Formats: sequence, structure tokens, C-alpha cells
Amino acid sequence: MPVRSLSLDVVGTIMMAINTSSRTPTNEYSLLSIEAVSELVELLQQFGVHGFAAKIMIALSTNGPSSSSELQKLCKLRQPEVSIGIARLKGDGIIQVEKVANLNRGRPKHIYSMNEGFYSATSMYREKAATQLKGMNEKLGRLTKLSEHMDTLSN
Repeated sequence: MPVRSLSLDVVGTIMMAINTSSRTPTNEYSLLSIEAVSELVELLQQFGVHGFAAKIMIALSTNGPSSSSELQKLCKLRQPEVSIGIARLKGDGIIQVEKVANLNRGRPKHIYSMNEGFYSATSMYREKAATQLKGMNEKLGRLTKLSEHMDTLSN
């Protein structure tokens, strides 16, 4: 599956949300450059996080608990795309859902939030990648030995 790049418009929206969120205290770590957000999304995708889920993780980490409509605006995603990302993150145990009763009639509103900090939330992806890397290194070592052995047979 090809890695979709994040448009500058979407990255800019996430950036603006990061910089203007009243829920996130302004400090040197809460201000991410457009390049940093874009790189973060691409890295998460390369480590197995679905693109929609990656954007939602960043938005929830920087803006705190958010509704589906807020995530749509922050991430520039359509409602079905937010639903896909939310389903993946719930399946991985990264987010939790709080149902808030609608004072008017109708369905309750869902508020999504991270179960833990961003670093902890990404640990399963990093651990999986480290395991894959270890396996690849073992296979590379075996290929090297077999290649050397093949050279001795041909001489």
C-alpha cells in the first residue's frame, strides 16, 4: 500500500491547531513545525499506523479530547475517514471513547482521547519495528555467511 503524503494544507491545519489549542500549554515541545508534523505522519505510516489514524493520534495528542466533527476539521478528513482512523486506534487500544449525552434528543456525542501519552501510545509500533529489524539483521547475517560459503565452493 503506497504511503500517501500529507498535503501542506492539512499539515498547516494541524500546525494551527497545535499552536492555538487552549488545552495544550505553550512550551517548546507543543510547537511543531509543518515539517515535523509531516515527518511524524510519514514515520507513523512507515511503522504500520494507518494514515487517518496517524493524523488523529497527532490531533488528539496536541489538542486533547475531541469529537468526531472536531477531528474532521483538525485533520481535514471526511467523517468516514475519521471513523476508519478511530476504529484502528480503538482496535490497537490507543484511544478511549466517552459518550456524552446530548441534551437535545438524538444520539450521544462521542469524545475521543488518548489512553496515554504519545510516546507510550507509539511504543507498540516501535517494538514491532525493532523485532522486524532484529529478524532482518539475523537473515542478513545468514545470507552473508551463505554467500561467503558459496564463494569458497566456486573457487
